[in-house]
Amino acid sequence: MPLELQPKLLRVLEAREIRRLGNNTYTPVDVRIITATNRDLRAEVNAGRFRSDLYFRLAVVKVPLPPLKQRSEDIPLIVEKLLGGLGADSRVKGTLLDPAFVAQLQRAAWPGNIRELRNHLERCVVLQETLLPGEGEETGQPEESAPSTIDPRVPYPEARRRALDAFERQYVEALLQLHGGKVSQAAASADIDRVHLYRLIKRHRVRE
Repeated sequence: MPLELQPKLLRVLEAREIRRLGNNTYTPVDVRIITATNRDLRAEVNAGRFRSDLYFRLAVVKVPLPPLKQRSEDIPLIVEKLLGGLGADSRVKGTLLDPAFVAQLQRAAWPGNIRELRNHLERCVVLQETLLPGEGEETGQPEESAPSTIDPRVPYPEARRRALDAFERQYVEALLQLHGGKVSQAAASADIDRVHLYRLIKRHRVRE
């Protein structure tokens, strides 16, 4: 929080009242404030970047949160919660909640903590498969088929559709090449219906 905004929060905590934008009157509030930070606030106070009075007002009860690798028993619940926010359908969600796959996630180091785990699960949802931690990144795909840079300005559903379309096109092209353009053989190998494979070929304009 910028230094100039910290007195406003301090006043709310001290007076237990707020003034909404556009109003001239104050409204009493009865709330419990929970804050989180990855910074050493003691050091921030000493450096003049955080108000000491606000620090002591907030630091009533401290709860240190260990890195994800030190609390692997929490990963199953975290995975379930994250998948709920990624728009995974019931089939994909069931696959990614399989105990064997979750056990693989629990054995990973996750140096990026929750953000890294969320990114990995999103990759699994987009590709609709259970990838090992780190798989499908730099070493998981040929260099020429590396995913394009993600544009955060694109809405999530549209970005997901584009990523899935790119995966389907690359998969179908490689599948047909492997089986010499024989659709029936390729469909049987990929464990999908031949009609469905024809639809993918037509949708992505893949030459047999």
